[in-house]
Amino acid sequence: MKVIVCSFALLLVLMVSSSAADYKSHTFQVSTNIDRSNMLADTVSLKLEPSSITLAYDPVISSFANKPVKLTVESNVYSFDSQLEVTGYQLFLINNVSSCYSSLRPEAGNKLDGYDSIANVHIDNKVEPMKIGEANIYSDTKFDSTSSVLTHDLTLKFKVIGDENVRSCNGSFVIGFRYDL
Repeated sequence: MKVIVCSFALLLVLMVSSSAADYKSHTFQVSTNIDRSNMLADTVSLKLEPSSITLAYDPVISSFANKPVKLTVESNVYSFDSQLEVTGYQLFLINNVSSCYSSLRPEAGNKLDGYDSIANVHIDNKVEPMKIGEANIYSDTKFDSTSSVLTHDLTLKFKVIGDENVRSCNGSFVIGFRYDL
């Protein structure tokens, strides 16, 4: 009988010590940050053909000749979610930079002023060139298994290079894409 009483007493001690414990609560702030720039990022690819070009200066026009470039937009957004409805898309110029140099070796020491944007990017035979941040909107476009690849014609048109000291130029442009949902 003594063993039963000892076990009961030990259980009672454990119950008393746990009820005397100090409980604390803390509120944690919860927030959500949705980065829309990465939404559906892996569902589209943009390709330029050719991906790089070398231009020859034409002294008759004091510039480079216009250069056509093919832009291919390939999307698999249709396979991402059957409930997702794309009503169109936008193409926009993110960046367009160029530099000209007084040497065939482009270095900061021989960079010439005034040649920060010698190329204009025209899309789909539009008269006005693309402007940074302004979207070209393509409505009523549905990406599906039969129309998942679309193409656009880009034309690079160059400004006159009047300085006789120009020996080389280089540049680049970046095209952005956004779904209309």
